[in-house]
Amino acid sequence: MPLFGPPDIDKLKAEQDVNGLVKALRHKDGSTRLKARLALDEIGDARAVEPLIAVLQARNKDTRQEAAKALGNIGDARAVEPLIAALQDQDDWVRKAAAEALGKRGDARAIDPLIAALQDTEFSVREEAARALGNFGDARAIPALSAACQDKHGKVRSAASRALENIGPDAVESLIAMLQDGDDAALRVLVSIGDQRAVPPLLAMLQDDEAEVRKKAAKALEDMGKRPKSGKHVVLYWIAQRDWERCAKIGSAAVKPLTAMLQDKSEWVRQDAARTLGTIGDMRAVEPLLFACRDQDRGARRAAEEALDAFGSKITKRLTLALKDENLRGPAAEMLERFGADAAKPLIAVLQDKDADVRRTAIRILRTVGGEHAIEPLIAMLQDNDRDVRLNAVGALGRGGDARAIEPLIAALQDTDALVRAVAAESLGTLGDTQAVEPLIALLQDDDQRVRKAVINALDTLGESRAIEPLIDALQDKDGDVRKAAAGALDTFGEAAVEPLIAALQDEDKNVRKAAARRLGAIGDTRAVEPLIALIRNNDHREVRWSTATALGRIGDARAIEPLIAMLQEKDEDVWYRGAAASALGTIGDARAVEPLIAVLQDCTIMTDLCGSTIKALGSIGGAAAVEALIDALRRPFRHIQTAAADTLGDLYQSPDTPDTLKQLIWEKRQSILIHSSPMKKLGYVFRSR
Repeated sequence: MPLFGPPDIDKLKAEQDVNGLVKALRHKDGSTRLKARLALDEIGDARAVEPLIAVLQARNKDTRQEAAKALGNIGDARAVEPLIAALQDQDDWVRKAAAEALGKRGDARAIDPLIAALQDTEFSVREEAARALGNFGDARAIPALSAACQDKHGKVRSAASRALENIGPDAVESLIAMLQDGDDAALRVLVSIGDQRAVPPLLAMLQDDEAEVRKKAAKALEDMGKRPKSGKHVVLYWIAQRDWERCAKIGSAAVKPLTAMLQDKSEWVRQDAARTLGTIGDMRAVEPLLFACRDQDRGARRAAEEALDAFGSKITKRLTLALKDENLRGPAAEMLERFGADAAKPLIAVLQDKDADVRRTAIRILRTVGGEHAIEPLIAMLQDNDRDVRLNAVGALGRGGDARAIEPLIAALQDTDALVRAVAAESLGTLGDTQAVEPLIALLQDDDQRVRKAVINALDTLGESRAIEPLIDALQDKDGDVRKAAAGALDTFGEAAVEPLIAALQDEDKNVRKAAARRLGAIGDTRAVEPLIALIRNNDHREVRWSTATALGRIGDARAIEPLIAMLQEKDEDVWYRGAAASALGTIGDARAVEPLIAVLQDCTIMTDLCGSTIKALGSIGGAAAVEALIDALRRPFRHIQTAAADTLGDLYQSPDTPDTLKQLIWEKRQSILIHSSPMKKLGYVFRSR
């Protein structure tokens, strides 16, 4: 070699100078070391082994690394023990090179040290050790390689899997164990090996709880050419592949596996399984689909319902039998209602069931779907020994609209249970037959206030004049709710009810006073004006005052103007009933209310009921002053007030009752009105079409 500068590697190589090349491995220049090592690889002379072994102890780590690589390429047995020792080198690159070198020569002495190297702290060393063990193909490495398939680093896992693949059939049992522990790498390796022993565990995986695991197993069987051709695994295979059309074509043999899928973790699988069962139409699926109607996932519930719909009315008998199961009763009832009249006959048969819950449920459904054929069976249920069954029956008969139910329902007014009597009264009111009037009047003496109230509502519905005096008497009932119901019922009878309702304005119960005021407003008799005004002036409860103001507005008598203005001008923070006064003034339409309403509008800073009612009232009364006040409100810095005023001005402009002079005034402010009006009013079209 020259005295100065790097050695001439090409010359050393040409001269087969092994010692010179080994010496060059110690050179400080990395490219020189690499060229020297490659030259030694090419020469492959055994004379280099001993010097290279010595270089494994060099101080420079890069030199040791190149020496290890060179020894691996030369392949002399003398290098095995030194390379094994190099697996403990302090530098990970040297350890990696040693593992690689040992893997190239296939000396069995290296197996145990390489297995130990799978625990190295550096992933690159573990990776190379796994790769080397794969080159050996020795079954002793299988457990360690199996464990390495769980390494935290992906490259190590990949190398370990490939190593097991190289080992081949001897690794199958270990791979199967890994597969059962959920190791995806084992699955890929087993497919590559293609050993028949992998088929049974793969078939078992087709029933795994996880859809993704099933799919991978099916793919593995496909890749191995082991796709099942017959038996239950055919269905499981297509389920795993999510090929629901194939499952449907299999037909009845697919029902049991598909019903199991209704409990799958994946809501998408549950939905598709339900739809497929509906397509197959096998009756064995009815009960599982009913359970699926209770699924926590809305889509799965809908799919189950649609599947049951697909069966059609042929399953109604089966659904009625499902009413006996308390877990299925709810969804079975819902499905029976969907089938309508087709479900009536089997439901009527179920009315004889010994379970009262079943009978109650059947009656509830028949109330909707029974039709005329259910009337007689429902009448028979009025004699049932279960209170709730009778209760459901009287309600169902009321909805049935059949005159055959009148006499039995009148008899039910004497039932031992108060709630049954009350619902029977309501049903008689619904049926509207006047032969029930006298029995209902007699029941106004019932001890239970719920019954008396139900009777009053029924008499109100029937509207028979024979009920007037009993209803007036009911205004003296000891129960406030009954008196309130009586007050509410009397407006049906018009003028004859006015004096009793005026008297009810003095009732101790505010709800009765409120109901009486409303009914007097509905009747519209002016005899009520002064008593209603007195109720306002007596500073009654705010809800009563609201109802009273509304009633005065409906009656429309001018005597109410001043009291309503006074109510409007109160400074109570609760503006709710003052809003009722504003609305009443707008309904009456007297010009005397304009100035007080304008004053209230000017005080408005937020859009309350009072403010909105005031704006509408000004629009209802109209006139120049009201229009000017509404135009002025457009300039207020409150958006909701501006919008309400703009909308009201738009309504005034379109009203045929508004004088042309006021329309012209509104027209001149149309730009501001259009800016502030609500979009739904579409006033732009109104003003463009003038």
